[in-house]
Amino acid sequence: MNGAIWVLLLSGMLGFRVGMIGFPDWQVAVETAQVVAGLVAYPPENIFYIYHTKLWTALHQVLAVPLRAGVSEITLSLIVSGVQGMLTFQALALFVYALSRDVLLAVGAAALIFFTRVADHGTIYPLFLLGTQHTYGVIGLSTGVLVMALLGAGWYRTGAFLLGVAPCIHPALGSWTGLAVGVAVLSDFRKLRAELRPALPWFLAGCGVTLVSLLIHCGLAPATPAGM
Repeated sequence: MNGAIWVLLLSGMLGFRVGMIGFPDWQVAVETAQVVAGLVAYPPENIFYIYHTKLWTALHQVLAVPLRAGVSEITLSLIVSGVQGMLTFQALALFVYALSRDVLLAVGAAALIFFTRVADHGTIYPLFLLGTQHTYGVIGLSTGVLVMALLGAGWYRTGAFLLGVAPCIHPALGSWTGLAVGVAVLSDFRKLRAELRPALPWFLAGCGVTLVSLLIHCGLAPATPAGM
């Protein structure tokens, strides 16, 4: 377990530094958070206003808080760029650690995967690890991989909690992550049932966070103008 902690710390610090300093970018989630925070106004029938107020993700809710407190858009974009790098490196490194149990190999593999750009292109859809304004895709993908890596490394409670939270970070990718984990658990349910039982309250707590986020969104989102 101590090895996993070192992997998360080392890869997280390296990834945050690379994302914030080496590959910063404006973040699209910050733009929507400005609307959620009430700092940018649109006419109620404007299509962009409807998009900003109807798109649900906890990222908007979290980012709206520092914006309301006076943090600038560029500063927040830099921080989010760092978080993109942190999550990406942690997900890749811990995934390798779950297979190898080697701290240096895991951290080095994450850096190698990123800097050689071997993961930049998917079969039918490009994969962006960081250095892009597409906040949702990067953080959503990294969260899903990190969930599986945590579970694979034996961090069942942390992995289960993040699994419950994942849908409010990225509803589509979070749901697909839940489906993938569910299929894996059901494939060997008898063996895993007792092992995973202590993680159930943590999973339910994560689901509670997702539910609260959704209720906040539904409660604050304005009604769509008639005819739209």
